[in-house]
Amino acid sequence: MTSGQVATAGPEYFAPVPPAPRSNLTNLPPLRNYDLVTAPPAALVADAGSESPVTLRLPGREFVLDLEPVPGPIVEGARAFVKNETGTFEVAPPRMWFFEGTVAGDPGRSAAFTVGGDMILGTVRCGPTSLVIEQVGTVEIGGEQKVVHVVYNGRDDVFRGLHRLAGPAKSLMDIMGPGRT
Repeated sequence: MTSGQVATAGPEYFAPVPPAPRSNLTNLPPLRNYDLVTAPPAALVADAGSESPVTLRLPGREFVLDLEPVPGPIVEGARAFVKNETGTFEVAPPRMWFFEGTVAGDPGRSAAFTVGGDMILGTVRCGPTSLVIEQVGTVEIGGEQKVVHVVYNGRDDVFRGLHRLAGPAKSLMDIMGPGRT
């Protein structure tokens, strides 16, 4: 693709999740309005890395994004060590891509995405709207397990803002503490 062309991530990119008896949506936040979609993350990586604007069509909205790759926290070629009951193994961490940019036509509007493996996490901010994309589980479509993403406006999160009242986030280890089970 040459500079100046627009990569279109259209309806074939974010596909609605059909009703399915075999879904596992364990991470769905309490929301008023949302859409469940599947998406091929490799397509977003290719489009966002093309240095051309990307048209991202989400349920009810369309955005032309100017995205740029951002260096990630893990250097290329890094290795991780995994220890289990059979020993210690050296493995490559999963490959992740990070993109940040603006919504074309309004420098005050922004977009950011983290993409890796079979998931996309992202936010598109346009004034009071903060469109969020999160991974929420899996669904079986045509005999194949697919990752399900939820797309919603951040202001529709039922618990939005409550984290400020509850104090700093704690890990499970902090909550359980020593001597607790």
